[in-house]
Amino acid sequence: DLRMSRGLGDVYKRQIIDSGINKCYNEFKDASIIECTMETNDEIGHGTAVASIIHKFVPDANLFIFKLFYEESFFNPFKVAI
Repeated sequence: DLRMSRGLGDVYKRQIIDSGINKCYNEFKDASIIECTMETNDEIGHGTAVASIIHKFVPDANLFIFKLFYEESFFNPFKVAI
């Protein structure tokens, strides 16, 4: 079982460094999402899929989203540095 047991007061933090996240999906309606880069909208879909899997198994986790991969160049260090 991949679900984590937790004690009182425990807060899980999961950093997702990927293509961003599409927060409009129903599975994220009760998720705690913290956007850590200027732009986090997911044009590729991979980051959203990863976040969905993590949220499924650790629904109380804070999801810290870092967008590193972009559709037009897959990785754009100039956008990350800003």
